[in-house]
Amino acid sequence: MSISKKYNLDIIEDNAHGPFGKYRDQNIGSIGSIATQSFHGTKNISCGEGGALVLNDPRFFERAKVIREKGTNRSKFLSGQVDKYTWVDKGSSYVMSDILAALLYSQLLCSDQIQGKRKKIWERYNNQLNNWAQKCGVKTPHVPSHCSHTYHLFYLLFPNRAIRDAFIKFMASRKITVSSHYQPLHSSSFIQKISGDNNDYCPVSSRISNCIARLPLFFNMSDEQLEYVVENIYDFKF
Repeated sequence: MSISKKYNLDIIEDNAHGPFGKYRDQNIGSIGSIATQSFHGTKNISCGEGGALVLNDPRFFERAKVIREKGTNRSKFLSGQVDKYTWVDKGSSYVMSDILAALLYSQLLCSDQIQGKRKKIWERYNNQLNNWAQKCGVKTPHVPSHCSHTYHLFYLLFPNRAIRDAFIKFMASRKITVSSHYQPLHSSSFIQKISGDNNDYCPVSSRISNCIARLPLFFNMSDEQLEYVVENIYDFKF
């Protein structure tokens, strides 16, 4: 933020996984000028698809309303500021349906319960896998003391890709879904196609992507299911 102020830049936070998290007692999503939220089916709070735009700077309020309303000044018409509305800017149909909004609202009302359950699962993973991970040279998530995280996922970081891939295959044989997470953007086929460059400019991101495995973590995960996952992790040999 100090750099953004020095050069008069706006910071846009990608807060897809960040709701309910804090950095130095400040809510994630409230730091930059703009933040984007995701309510995709994989997120802690979900309505299947869609998201939200958080505006922390009043400079963007009016234009955001126009863009949201398909590029029209319809919000001014509804508030009586103009006698008719028309197209005044770029825009699209970003309005969430009432049904999805109702589903989302019901989850927001239960957010403390949802987060509490996810915290319990995350902490059990952390406690039960800590010794195993240290013994096997596997890294687990580290949360700095000045941060409050969202309990969105729990991962294991293996020494190399071969072991990670073998772990995913082993867990699949035990009917447990473990995923590898995202591919770094710079190594995606789309970026390489438009840039004409396949050099690895982000070696840390590439290494993490090749070695990470995400464990099952969802709100209605039972104690028995969690214990089954942990027991099979203990059974994995490498």
